[in-house]
Amino acid sequence: MSDQDTGNATDNGAQDDKAKEPQKAQTVPYERFKEVVDARKLAEESLSAVVDEIVATLPEKLRDLVPDLPPAEKIRWINKARHNGVFVNAATGDPDTDSPGSKRPGAKPPQDLSGMNPVQMMSMGYGRQ
Repeated sequence: MSDQDTGNATDNGAQDDKAKEPQKAQTVPYERFKEVVDARKLAEESLSAVVDEIVATLPEKLRDLVPDLPPAEKIRWINKARHNGVFVNAATGDPDTDSPGSKRPGAKPPQDLSGMNPVQMMSMGYGRQ
């Protein structure tokens, strides 16, 4: 007997034939491939547009801090930086006035000063009305 002989000649022969046959690669039709690639490109362009909008909301002087990363990672970086206080005004501790959180609804609306005379405007500045 030969080494590695299992005693079943037909099984050994069938295994040898399978090893000699080239395996057929499964292919995707070109039209379907093109659809998937186009959909991916569209998704990447949309995500890039969202990232550009988010970067545009950052204070102009701090935009250079944002690293050049792929769009999804850039969004994660910006969110983490906001959470850690990178985009906070150092003097006041408040978010910069250019940040999205600075324009939250619920703040007191500005008073209309158009119908007031100068004395009334000055009294508002001093807290007397």
